[in-house]
This record gives sequence, C-alpha cells and structure tokens, in this order.
Amino acid sequence: MVAYIRVSDESQVDGYSLDAQRKEIERWCERHGYELITVYADEGISAHTENIKERPQLMKLLEDAKKGYFDCVVVHTLDRWARNVGVQRQALKLLGECNVGLRALLRI
Repeated sequence: MVAYIRVSDESQVDGYSLDAQRKEIERWCERHGYELITVYADEGISAHTENIKERPQLMKLLEDAKKGYFDCVVVHTLDRWARNVGVQRQALKLLGECNVGLRALLRI
C-alpha cells in the first residue's frame, strides 16, 4: 500500500499538514495490518488544476502503479486526491486500468 498526501497552501496546515496526513495514514495502516511502502507528497500544489501533469508526485504514483509496485493507494480525504473532476476521473481511470484501489480515510 502507498499513500498520497497534498497541501496547496499554508491555510491548510492546521489538521491537514503533510505531517498530519502522513501520521493519520500511518496509524490507519498499522491498525488494519497494512504495510505502507511509500508516501507520495505534493506540497503547494492545488487540486483544482485541470492538468494532471502539474502534480509531479501524483504523476509518479500513477507511473509506479503502471509498473505494478502496489495494489492500493490511501489518502486522508478525497479532496487531497483531487478536487477537479476531470483530473479525479483521469487518475481513477488509470488506477483502475492497473487494478489499483483507492481508499480515503475520512469523508468531508
């Protein structure tokens, strides 16, 4: 299992900092018996972008999914994954083609 974490600006630091997201995901993985092998982190990257290529760590995650490095991605909340519907659909389609699941810890 791998994780994807993201913050777009300093206003998201309280409760949604990269460190806070990482810790919540690590605790969740430990409680559920999953091994977290990698954390992909985009800092200062807006999830509203219409161009998936503007999110370098998300692109790396998707490339690694194509290589079969993992079978599931965990995110703190779905809005950390993507807010733009086009990017969200594109990324989810790529995960599906690689037989990789997506798990969000919280719903907001």
